[in-house]
Amino acid sequence: MKRRIQHIAAAMLLSAIVVTGCGQKPTPTTKASEPGTTTSNGTLPKETGSGLAYTVPGATQPGKPKATAVLTKPSGKTSDGSAASKPGEKEPDLSEIKTGDAYDTATVRRWMWDTTAKNYPKQKLVFLTFDDGPSWNNTPKVLDVLKANNIHGTFFYLTSGGFEDNADIVRRTAAEGHRIAIHSNSHEYDYLYPHGIADPEIVVDDAMKTVAKIKKILGNDWTTSAYRFPGGSMSWVDNAEAKAAMKKTIQGLADHGLQYMDWNTMTGDADLNNKDKSPEGLVSFLKKQTESAEGHVMVVLMHDAAHVNNTPKALQGVIDYFKGMGYEFATLK
Repeated sequence: MKRRIQHIAAAMLLSAIVVTGCGQKPTPTTKASEPGTTTSNGTLPKETGSGLAYTVPGATQPGKPKATAVLTKPSGKTSDGSAASKPGEKEPDLSEIKTGDAYDTATVRRWMWDTTAKNYPKQKLVFLTFDDGPSWNNTPKVLDVLKANNIHGTFFYLTSGGFEDNADIVRRTAAEGHRIAIHSNSHEYDYLYPHGIADPEIVVDDAMKTVAKIKKILGNDWTTSAYRFPGGSMSWVDNAEAKAAMKKTIQGLADHGLQYMDWNTMTGDADLNNKDKSPEGLVSFLKKQTESAEGHVMVVLMHDAAHVNNTPKALQGVIDYFKGMGYEFATLK
C-alpha cells in the first residue's frame, strides 16, 4: 500500500490528506454509543484522540491512532487498486447519470478520481455530504442552513442506538429533498473490519440492516445507491489480503444495489491535522484541501453528529466558498 501511495503521490504531485475520525483506521475500540444520543450519564459523546469516537461511561478510551494510509489524489483508481472504470465497462449515458440534482453514485466516484473519465462534466459540481447523523441538535441546524440556501445535501446516516428516536429528523431530511444514504448500522470498526480487514458478509449485512431501518421510517419506496464505509474505504486496503477483502465487499454491496463513495475534500471537522475547528478554521481547512484536489467534481466530507457543533456554524461559509468558485450543488442518487 505504501509503495502504491508513494507512486500516486509522486505521479500527481499533490498534497496529502491524512484523514482521522471517520476517515482513519483507528485501534479497536469498545462498543460505541450512537451519535445523536446522550450517554447513560446524560453527557454528549466526546471527541477523543481517534477523532470521532462515541464513548460509554467507564469505557477504555482508544489509544493513539495507528499510522494509516495517506489519502492522496489517485488517478482513475478505486480503493481496491482497480481501475475506476474497467475496460469495456458500460458507462451510463447522460440521461442515466442525472435526475434532478441527483447524480449516479458510481459515475461521480469515477469523476472524483479521474478527470479523463467518460462524460466528465464541463460544469463544476460539489456534493455536500454529512456523516454520522442524524443527531437531535446538529442535523436540524444543518437542514436549516441548506433550506435557507435552497441547496440539497447527501446524509450518510447511522441507524443503531437512538436512530428511531430521531425519526422526525429523518422524515424532515427526506421531505426537504435531501438524499439519505447508507453509512452503517454499527460503525464498530473491530466488528466490521476484524484485524483491520473488511468482512464482506458482516459489512453487507450491516448495510442491509441500515436499509431496513430507514425503510421502516420512510417506507419501502425509499431507495439509495450511495454507501460510505465507516472509516472510508481507503483505510482498509493496506495489504494484499485487505485489498482482496475490500474488493469482495464492494462487489457484495453492488449486488445489493449499493455503490461506495469516499470523498476528495473536507472541512476537517473530525481531522486531528486540523488544529482549528472553529467555524472559520473549518472553512479555511476546506479551501486548502479543495485547492490541492484535482478536477472540479468535489465530494465534501462533513459530520452532523451530536458533538460536532461547529459544522452547522461553518456550513454557510462552505456554501459561500463554492458559490463564489462557480460550483453547482448536487446530490448522490
